[in-house]
Amino acid sequence: TVSGLLQDAVSIVNKDKQNTNRDFPDLIDGMARDFRNIIGYFFWLYKVTGLAANMVNIWLFSLRPK
Repeated sequence: TVSGLLQDAVSIVNKDKQNTNRDFPDLIDGMARDFRNIIGYFFWLYKVTGLAANMVNIWLFSLRPK
């Protein structure tokens, strides 16, 4: 669900905030890495749901009377 994904993103950001004893460039780098991870996660989700939709479409198409 969308709320679950948002909770994941918030937990990642909060986990990064706990590491504030690091110097600033490290913090920026960590935030950038987390952002890339979130983008990758959404992209993976998009690919998986797209694949599932394609399979359902093919299945429905094969059920149609010729």
